[in-house]
Amino acid sequence: MARKVKEIHSALIAEKNKIPELQGLNSGSQVAIWRLFLYLVATVIHAFEKALDVFKANVYTVIENNRPGTLSWYTEKAIMFQLNDLLDTKTLAYSIIDESRQIIKFASATENISGGVTLKLSKQDAPLSTEELDKFIAYMEQIKFAGTQISYVSIEPDAITIDMEVFYNGLVSESYVRSAIDLAIASYFDDVGFNGVFRLNSLIERLRLLNEVIDVDMRQIEVTQNSQSNLIGISYSAISGRFVYNRSDSVIQLTVL
Repeated sequence: MARKVKEIHSALIAEKNKIPELQGLNSGSQVAIWRLFLYLVATVIHAFEKALDVFKANVYTVIENNRPGTLSWYTEKAIMFQLNDLLDTKTLAYSIIDESRQIIKFASATENISGGVTLKLSKQDAPLSTEELDKFIAYMEQIKFAGTQISYVSIEPDAITIDMEVFYNGLVSESYVRSAIDLAIASYFDDVGFNGVFRLNSLIERLRLLNEVIDVDMRQIEVTQNSQSNLIGISYSAISGRFVYNRSDSVIQLTVL
């Protein structure tokens, strides 16, 4: 971890005091030339140490992502899958990287209650088809860490339906407020990301940040997955890994306050 400039500067002064030939540099002034010079050196060393910290962090990330059997390794390998392509039997890698064949845009690996790995997958705007998923499973079973049991999930997104009353400033048109609310909700789900956690209070806070909104009364939030609907309490993790806002069935009541 990079040391502070003051810490490095003090260390340099201590080293200077150990050298007999430099005993003459003893001015107590904070603007003495030799003190300013050492401060400049300390600043350069501090910048170098910070750069080293960033470099080490990047190296550790690369190592972690490429270490077989880790959750990040499974995620990385899922993204690298190339549809209708064969692995080199010796290296278990593709001979040619073809991004046009890399259909999986979102992936997440987590440890499940059985001690295995659950892989959630999605293309840009849709789950994998049955054929695509079968080919992906064949690929992953070939490269996976020996003995690991993997569960594969690639299904339609979890649909969120919102029922709420929003109190807003009457100086602003209702259509403008409704548009701002839609954008805020869409932005919130983008920030949640793939396999993120929906948090009720976070959504309410996001809506309250709008200049036009005075307050929010969240009456009910419902999630639908595979034709089954349930109410959401404080938080919810998407079974599919992805959320979609069901705007058409949501009830957004606007009230001037």
